[in-house]
Amino acid sequence: MSLKEILEKFINFYNNQQLDELMEIYSDDAVNHQTALQPIEGKDAIRNMLKEQFSRVKAYCNIQKMVEDENCVALEWTDPTGFKGCTFFYFKD
Repeated sequence: MSLKEILEKFINFYNNQQLDELMEIYSDDAVNHQTALQPIEGKDAIRNMLKEQFSRVKAYCNIQKMVEDENCVALEWTDPTGFKGCTFFYFKD
């Protein structure tokens, strides 16, 4: 499975708030670093952050463009309100 395909699965789980399935993609030592916030380190901490986020809002990511490199996928996205963002996903073996 390509990195883009893994990320497409990730986005599908995220958009449907399928937390258990989403967390299967993360490694135990994963880091979620959104540049405006402090890094969230570890699978359990990321789960707690996403669980709290999903309880507040119906998060949704519309894929605009994905560019894959050796161990990274750059994702350009919008949300339903038109907010635009770009996220880099780094993958380990």
